[in-house]
Amino acid sequence: MIRNTTIVKEMNKIFKTTNSKYKVSFIGESCSGNEVAMVTSETPTSEGISAIDYYGEYRGNYPWVDSRIDAFCEKHNLYYEWENCAVIGFYSKY
Repeated sequence: MIRNTTIVKEMNKIFKTTNSKYKVSFIGESCSGNEVAMVTSETPTSEGISAIDYYGEYRGNYPWVDSRIDAFCEKHNLYYEWENCAVIGFYSKY
């Protein structure tokens, strides 16, 4: 199983930010109280977009997750859940 710290490191490599003070991914507490790796919509990437968008204002009014997150999850047998409208958490399929 992939570690939370590895997920955070890889997500921050994929989604670089213009300000090194802010990161797209971090380890936080899930709704159930467990420590999980997360990605936030509140930090724009260097590409000028968020990695996730719950409300989908700019993407057809539906929740949207960057396809690179889907590919990462597929590769590492993970799935993600919306923890709230600003954050997704990563979980192992097994």
